[in-house]
Amino acid sequence: MDGLRLLAALAVVLYHFVAREGAWSSDAKALFPDSFSLAAYGWLGVQLFFLISGFVICMSCWGRSLGDFFTSRVVRLFPAYWFAVLATAAGLIVFRGDGDRLSWRTVLTNLTMLHEPLGVEHVDGVYWTLFAEMRFYLLFAALAWWALAYRRVLAFAGCGWWPARSSPTTATARYACW
Repeated sequence: MDGLRLLAALAVVLYHFVAREGAWSSDAKALFPDSFSLAAYGWLGVQLFFLISGFVICMSCWGRSLGDFFTSRVVRLFPAYWFAVLATAAGLIVFRGDGDRLSWRTVLTNLTMLHEPLGVEHVDGVYWTLFAEMRFYLLFAALAWWALAYRRVLAFAGCGWWPARSSPTTATARYACW
């Protein structure tokens, strides 16, 4: 899993440096003719990363309480995120003179990871994925609170496809899951 997540992350990095429009002052396709055709699909790395993360998050929640799951997610995400937001803001202010664009309100709101739903601009646009991840965590926390038990997962998975494949003589199996 970690190897696939690394490949997904590298695909996104390659996309941003080689194929993303506006990354270079001239046409990226002309600058990188050999790698552009591969790098152009690097944006799919985000979807692959999210797909793998969904599986990993499910496994990390198994056998834990809702509080333990929440604590593990906060400890995993927020410290690195806070550092990145503050370092990016400092870099933008010091090296580009963006102090007028970046207010303290913008930076502090970004530190909550709730800047997007509050309508506050990103300190750095690449942080959009973290709000998507946080929404998934909240959705998964609700699922974990309601039904993350081995039998319920089996019933959920089994009842989703088993009744569709069963014959009328196994109709009782359709209702046994519920």
